[in-house]
Amino acid sequence: MKVSLIAAALLALAPTVSNAADLKGGSIELGYSDLVNNDFYFALGKRSITGSAEVGFGPAFSVQGDLAYANFGNGAGFDIDSNNVALHTIYHPNEATALGVFFGRDTINGEGTNYHGVEVGHSIGAFWGEAYFTRVKELSTKGDLYGVSGRYTLNDHIEFKADLANFNVSFLNTNRASFGMDYRVNDALTLNGTVGHLDMGYGGSSDFISIGAKFTFGPNKGATFQQRDLLHYLPGQGGFAA
Repeated sequence: MKVSLIAAALLALAPTVSNAADLKGGSIELGYSDLVNNDFYFALGKRSITGSAEVGFGPAFSVQGDLAYANFGNGAGFDIDSNNVALHTIYHPNEATALGVFFGRDTINGEGTNYHGVEVGHSIGAFWGEAYFTRVKELSTKGDLYGVSGRYTLNDHIEFKADLANFNVSFLNTNRASFGMDYRVNDALTLNGTVGHLDMGYGGSSDFISIGAKFTFGPNKGATFQQRDLLHYLPGQGGFAA
C-alpha cells in the first residue's frame, strides 16, 4: 500500500501543472542495501522506495518534492518502518549551476525529526557535482549532516558516481563513503550498484552494498538534487555493536 501511494503521488505530478509551470523531471527508485563484514550481532537489511519530481516556473526557478519509504528488517520478524517528505526551492542562475534550500521530515516508527539545509550543484562537461549542509533537529537535540557527491557520464549507458558524507550529533560522529555505477538500460530505466563504508563511531563500522532500479520521467529524466534525509544517508543497519 505504501509503495502504491508513493508511486501514485509522484505520477500525479507528471502532467503539466499549468501554463506557468512545467514538469522538469522526476524519478521513482526501488532499492536494497545491507551491511557486510560488520561489527554487529545482527544486521538489518534496508528495502526502500524513493521518488522525486521537479516543477519549473520559468528558466530560473523550480520546486522539487521528495517522498521516501524504507523498511529495516532482519527477515525474522524484527522491522523498523520509516518515511520521509521534503521540499526543495531551487534557483538556476545559469544552465550549469543550481542553488537550493530545502526542508523536510523523517518519521521512524512514529517518531518525527525535522531538518533543513542548503545545497549547490554544478556541471562541467560530463561531470556533475553537489555539496550540501543539513541541520537535523529533534526537540532540544541538534545534529549536522553534510557532504559532497559527484557523477561522471562515460557514455549513453554508463555513469560513475561517488559520495562522502558526515553526520554528527551529541557524542556520536559518523562517516560514510561510497562508489558506484549506473547502467542506463533505456531512456526510462537505470540499474545501479554501490559499494561503500559506514563508520558509526562507538557503534562500530562496516562495508555495505546496495542495488537498485530507477525509473525516470520528464524532459530532464530526473530531478536536480539528491534526497537529503537521514534515510538516504543510512544503508542497511547493524543492531548492537559486538
